[in-house]
Amino acid sequence: MRNFSAVWKTSCVLGVLFAFLVLFVGCIRGYITVEYVFPDGFRGPAVVRVRQPDGVPECEKDYLRRGSHRCVLTFPPSGVLNTQGEAPITQDQWEATARYANGTAIPIPGVPETSISSNQTALWSLGTIKEGENWLFVGTESEFIKFKEQQQR
Repeated sequence: MRNFSAVWKTSCVLGVLFAFLVLFVGCIRGYITVEYVFPDGFRGPAVVRVRQPDGVPECEKDYLRRGSHRCVLTFPPSGVLNTQGEAPITQDQWEATARYANGTAIPIPGVPETSISSNQTALWSLGTIKEGENWLFVGTESEFIKFKEQQQR
């Protein structure tokens, strides 16, 4: 009877330690900031194509890193950016920023503390139009709505 009791206590202690470890790792995991960089003056549609052998290397995915790390996606003038791996926004915890190459910020609707006037250029997200393509749009709200309506036809 004593052996069963000792084994049971040891199992319980190990179970509690494992649960604590899982909880601890989950709490320290960092998040990724995706920074979209566009050529100065860029306007119009932009697409991130994933799983493209000739694309730029995939952003680092360090699920155990404390704090945050940055993934910079720099678009060419065509607005089409091929990446070798998955889109970084598939990670659990992420946020996005956008700017022009000269450093001028591009606001993103829906980001807390961001107000955008109707004639202000912003970065809008269309999501996935085709498998493996994440579509964005740089322009005013009315330009974005017009482009989105054209894509839905």
